[in-house]
Amino acid sequence: PKVVQKLLQERLSERWGPKVVSRMGTGLKTTYLLQTDIQDFSVYYLGTTAAEIRLKLAFKLVDLRGRTVVAGQTFCVQE
Repeated sequence: PKVVQKLLQERLSERWGPKVVSRMGTGLKTTYLLQTDIQDFSVYYLGTTAAEIRLKLAFKLVDLRGRTVVAGQTFCVQE
């Protein structure tokens, strides 16, 4: 989970800048929180040279003022 969180923070910071994107607990006054949930991370060895990987991530954007979920999306990848 920490690797995924770090990668997300890096990419979001590149897009919107470090003043807008931060981890919780850094003292930045936040309005929104992006919650992430790794629902599946599986590796299958099927007798071929490359393993099959399945990844399922769920995201929720939470408005901290009203403690409400304003958006959510789940992404699945299989390679």
